[in-house]
Amino acid sequence: MRYRLDSQSPLKPLGVAPPPYDSLLEERFVQRWEKLATPWTLEREVEIVDLKGTVFVPDFALRHADGRIAHVEIMGFWHPDYLRRKLDKLRRAAMPDLIVAVSERLNVGADDFRDIPGPVLFFKGKLEPRAVLEALDRLAG
Repeated sequence: MRYRLDSQSPLKPLGVAPPPYDSLLEERFVQRWEKLATPWTLEREVEIVDLKGTVFVPDFALRHADGRIAHVEIMGFWHPDYLRRKLDKLRRAAMPDLIVAVSERLNVGADDFRDIPGPVLFFKGKLEPRAVLEALDRLAG
């Protein structure tokens, strides 16, 4: 007996499909990003960083037409345990090309991110794509 599976096989996932975005904050960021004329392409959750025992998946990868790559992690959800685990993962990942966008609604400040190697952006209410583009310019600096 042989079983053959390819991209044309009529398989359907079990259960309910996950939502396309983890938060409305991410979804709105993508909607605003898509209105920009930029050589950077935004891709959702495509990179997996091995942290030895766990993984870190940045919210977005940004790919430039010239081959440069950067990443974005949006922190808009606040729960003490979530925040502790997220900061631990960011430190362990030690990604200088990771832009961390942090809602000012969180109970954190710049000191909490002092040992994060990439740029940290604090935003009110909504994350503006232009702020991320400015951080990308600083990375290329």
